[in-house]
Amino acid sequence: MTYILKTGKEGAARLESVNALYGENSQQLLKKIGLRSGARVVDVGCGSGKMMAWLSEQIGKNGDVFAVDSSAEQISLSKSLAKKNGLNNISFLNTEAENLSAHVEEVDLVY
Repeated sequence: MTYILKTGKEGAARLESVNALYGENSQQLLKKIGLRSGARVVDVGCGSGKMMAWLSEQIGKNGDVFAVDSSAEQISLSKSLAKKNGLNNISFLNTEAENLSAHVEEVDLVY
């Protein structure tokens, strides 16, 4: 897949703006629909990892986050953020969303 928008560090500012605009509402919605400690969550299109990191913190060490992006640059940014924040409950998948069933069998929530 070819990204239309900039990825990696070059596109990070755009993703920061998107998170600033929509992040809090997304978080409230995810809590409302049942995000809980110990959940298994997929973050499709994890980008620079802001929501991935928040999801990881919400579900705790007994939960699992699968951070998915078709861009290796985005996965690299997300991995850096996870490492920086000491988040150890995240698996990274550099794949297209339609290939998820080959990597992740059972989840509680897809974001």
